Amino acid sequence: MTETRQVPTGVQIPDEENPAKAKGQAGDWRDEKLGLKDKLLAAACWATGSAWLVPSTTVMTLAHYTVGSHAIDPFSRFFCRTLVATATWSKWEAHVHPDIREDEQYVFAQNHINHFDFVSMYPATKHFKQGIELETHFKYPVYGWFMKSRGTIPVPADRDRRLIAVEEGMKKEVAAGRSVLAFPEGTRTLSGRVGPFRSGIFVAARNLGLKVIPTAVTGMYDAM
Repeated sequence: MTETRQVPTGVQIPDEENPAKAKGQAGDWRDEKLGLKDKLLAAACWATGSAWLVPSTTVMTLAHYTVGSHAIDPFSRFFCRTLVATATWSKWEAHVHPDIREDEQYVFAQNHINHFDFVSMYPATKHFKQGIELETHFKYPVYGWFMKSRGTIPVPADRDRRLIAVEEGMKKEVAAGRSVLAFPEGTRTLSGRVGPFRSGIFVAARNLGLKVIPTAVTGMYDAM
């Protein structure tokens, strides 16, 4: 039996002991050198993805401020599926446990791979899922403006304020009848493996009486 390791709050796990950062694991692409074919394919994916991403998010950002993000949610799910297809040239599919109810609110806890994690999972269910994002990311052109416009819960730069701020943001979303999509690792994987979870999102979910739904996205590390 493997003993569960408990890490005190604020203690950093060394990279070599963190599966999301440790090198030498199967499937780790960090040190791989891309050939000309792979570079051309990557450039083509970025071109087709951007051709859909930029105009779509521009229109959706305006719609968020005028009619509201909830009003265009069906299109948001279509946007997400199409972005995965155009940016990765991959087939998107979802497998949802039959116990997930459309009329119930949840915290969907997902593994963190890249900036496309949100769009990779979002269409899987019909729940309106509000994201949680570092407040500094709202300054990013296009992507940041889009996420801010849809009401994404901001995570302040000050670590001491984060739990209170996130829980307050989640409380407002729950009051509006919405679910939350969160990334409890708190940072993107470097190896493709899942890293240790931080406790904040689970504490907030417990305090708000929300069920936490484990959510796994596969294939995006290899695709991007």
